[in-house]
Formats: sequence, structure tokens, C-alpha cells
Amino acid sequence: MAKIFTTDFTSRDRGSGRYLSLEDKIKILHGYDIHQGNASAVAREINHTSPAVRKVWKDLGFKLNENIDYGKYGGHLGYYNAHPEMHGLPRGRMAREYPSLYRALIRSKEIDLAIPHIIPREERNTGRKPLPESEVDKIVKVFYTNNKNVLRTANDTKHDPTLIRKYLRSRGIQLEGKRGRPRKDKLKHENPY
Repeated sequence: MAKIFTTDFTSRDRGSGRYLSLEDKIKILHGYDIHQGNASAVAREINHTSPAVRKVWKDLGFKLNENIDYGKYGGHLGYYNAHPEMHGLPRGRMAREYPSLYRALIRSKEIDLAIPHIIPREERNTGRKPLPESEVDKIVKVFYTNNKNVLRTANDTKHDPTLIRKYLRSRGIQLEGKRGRPRKDKLKHENPY
């Protein structure tokens, strides 16, 4: 165990190309107990790669996490179900704390069974209320007053250009693309004002 505390700074992280300092080695040593042998978590903490962390642990004689035999659990989902400490974790935290299992669940298309989306994307409430019809009419009028310029309309109505485009499209108004104005015969909506 004294091997880590020597002044030998020759151990180099091949992934980042930096040498492991004595402080980094001490953090790696303490990280084994704190993160229960999760090299990825320790590597993120000290800003090095996980193979470098595993190499230090191996040199010190620590027991490394073996490859998990998912077959004896009936697959990736069975392993997830057999470990209640993983239940209730959101996807982002699951990906950070158990990256190999998370990737395996994605590959086997079982991630939705393990960690379902609480609210489907199309049913999520974004918190934005739709504009009243009178405000949309005002946007259309200002749009034609400004010679079909969305940015000027956004400046005059104090709304976001993306929001203005959304409501103009909902009214069937064709907007100019990057290639210039549409031809007259392609216009769906003439100026009502």
C-alpha cells in the first residue's frame, strides 16, 4: 500500500496524457471506498480516465469489479430488477453511476421498461400558454406591415422570432426560406390587410 505514496510520478494517464500527481493518487485511493469500486465516478472526480484509476487500484492489489454475468439474472433487465438501489434513479444519474448497465439496457431496448418516461414528450406541459387570438391577429398585421420581415415583427411585437414563425405557420402563411421569397404562384396566403 505504500507504493502509492512514493514520490514516483511516472504513472501516466494515457487517455489524457497527463501524469498522475500524488494528490490524484490519494483521491484515487480514497475513491475506492467512497464510490464502491466505481472507477468511472472516481475518474470524473479527479478529471482523469477510468483505465488510469483501475491501473492504480490494480497496482495496489485492490479487488476490481468483475464483469457482471447478466445471464444468471435473466438479462440486463433482470439484473436491474434484482438491485433495488437502482430503482427510482432518473436516466441521467443511472447513466453516470452505472454506465455499462445503462448502455446495455439501451442496446437491448429495455430502457423504457426499466426507467419509463414519466410523461410522454408530446404530453409534457412546457409552461407556455398559447397567445390569445387578438395577439396573433396583431402579429399577422405587423408581419405584413413590416414587409414580411420576421425579425422586425419580433422587435415591434416584443415576441420571440421562433414564436412568431410558429403562429404565422399555424395561420397558413408561408415564410421566406434561406433562398429568398417564394414565387407569387406558390403563395398560399395573400395579404389580408
